[in-house]
Amino acid sequence: YARSGALRTRLEDRIRRSAYDLVFVLSSSMIQYVLDLNASIPVVMDFAGVDSEWWLAQAARIAYPATRFFNAEASRLRLAEAAMARRAAWCVTDSSPADAIVRSLAPGGKTAIIPSGVDLELFTGPTRESKTRTVVLRASSLGSEPDLHEAEQFCRNVVPRIRARIPETRVVLASSDSIPGGRAGRLLGAEVIAPVTDPRQFFHSQAVAIGLVGSGGDLRRRILEPMAAGIPVIAGTKAIERLGIEDKQAICRADGPDDVAQALIQLLEDPIRRIEFGQRGKAYVTTNASWTVMAEKMAGIIERAAQ
Repeated sequence: YARSGALRTRLEDRIRRSAYDLVFVLSSSMIQYVLDLNASIPVVMDFAGVDSEWWLAQAARIAYPATRFFNAEASRLRLAEAAMARRAAWCVTDSSPADAIVRSLAPGGKTAIIPSGVDLELFTGPTRESKTRTVVLRASSLGSEPDLHEAEQFCRNVVPRIRARIPETRVVLASSDSIPGGRAGRLLGAEVIAPVTDPRQFFHSQAVAIGLVGSGGDLRRRILEPMAAGIPVIAGTKAIERLGIEDKQAICRADGPDDVAQALIQLLEDPIRRIEFGQRGKAYVTTNASWTVMAEKMAGIIERAAQ
């Protein structure tokens, strides 16, 4: 899909005609155009989550014989990623697990972790007032089996405990993509809204967000965006570790249905606790995870590589 003879010719012509101080590679699919580049030109490679890992994850979820295709693509990409990791002056990833993979491909290479960050300006402003206590669980796609399974387990094991204590609680499951017919029926006790283009409609003074996902999913949407909006967030240990959040006062940690239900009830019933977690979460994102902070880190790496 990414292979283009015309693009290769155009890039080679540009390199031949102009003097470049640095080349920035934005994805693994573009590595093929850079490996033959003059060694005197430094390269910064943005691996993000390491694309080959995505293909391996798909292979694990798909039945034979389709899994052979995904494994083959993962192997091809991993070979290119290894070559690029050795060639690059700096390698950038979006998480500690991805950083560990790149380090294994090129021991001793220079790496940096720069998550995608949050558009802080989008969520700036006073928190909207509401009288309805609301639990918000966002999913990358409730059309995917992993996200759907997680949401289904939440509805089955957590929602009844909340409703037993606070019957009027609104539970919203928001998906970025439309849900195939019939799947929403598995999410009993919740209001399913999809597709969602603007999550701010759920972020208000009585809202609490859930980020339960372990090692996958879009944690920026699930966790960092509600934090940026000043909404308290409950998340599992794996999600918190993946994001590298070390401030225990910025996010409420809970693992397992019992702990999650208890944490939700405490936040829904205690407005002061809700406000405190929301304010600390927003301060954390402002200092550590905004686009401005990430852009400054990336600019610093590019400047050092170019020198």
